[in-house]
Amino acid sequence: VGLRMPMVEDIINDDVFVGYQEFLDLRCLPDVQVYAELRPVWQRGVAAPSGPSDNAMPAWIGHRAGAEDTYEAALQAAQSEQWPLDAVVAPPDLRYAAWATVKHRDRLRRWHDHKAGIVAELGMRMQPVNKHLRRFQHDSVAPVTKSLPLGLIGLLIILMSW
Repeated sequence: VGLRMPMVEDIINDDVFVGYQEFLDLRCLPDVQVYAELRPVWQRGVAAPSGPSDNAMPAWIGHRAGAEDTYEAALQAAQSEQWPLDAVVAPPDLRYAAWATVKHRDRLRRWHDHKAGIVAELGMRMQPVNKHLRRFQHDSVAPVTKSLPLGLIGLLIILMSW
């Protein structure tokens, strides 16, 4: 008995799945206006870390910098058209997370809800694949994986390799 693969092309071409590659291709930088718009946020202050940790990136203005110092450093970086993290060896996924957060700053909640909705919809569409894959599971494995979305996990692995 065969499986009719659900249509997922519209979903896997959404920015949720292709945005990272777009970022890598374009080597995106936020524009100077971004920093000017963020001034009120930074002036309210951001909780400064208590000190460096093993996993922390080096601070580009120093730990415990005040809100005004943080803003001025960001403004200088923006005016120099240099992303503040350029001097830091940071993995591309961390740079993407920072870029995407700034890009979607005016609608972060809606952006998050959109991403969650896309993954939920993809999970729903993969239900027939889940049922099909379960037919081939060994009896000893089935109780452990009965609540796992096997089709979705498989598809996400393929997308991550893509």
